[in-house]
Amino acid sequence: MTVRYQTANSLYEVDERLRRIRRLSGVNDPTPRVGVDGEWRPYQALAQTEIGLVILWPWINPNGTLPTTITSPVVAVTWNQPAEPAELGR
Repeated sequence: MTVRYQTANSLYEVDERLRRIRRLSGVNDPTPRVGVDGEWRPYQALAQTEIGLVILWPWINPNGTLPTTITSPVVAVTWNQPAEPAELGR
């Protein structure tokens, strides 16, 4: 199952089973850490959030540092069906 988080400035999709996240769209350009819109990125952990709070997640980084991303406040949360097998590699 994936979860979509609409924040005040961006829309994110999280695949909790495969521990990956992607930004689908946003008001501003994505940061280099978040990557290109639509690109799945692995994450180390994801802090539980709710409407009105931010999303906080540290990224997997092979050099031993722990870069972290903090979003604008969440305004909506939706749950989606699991990704199709053909989509898992994207």
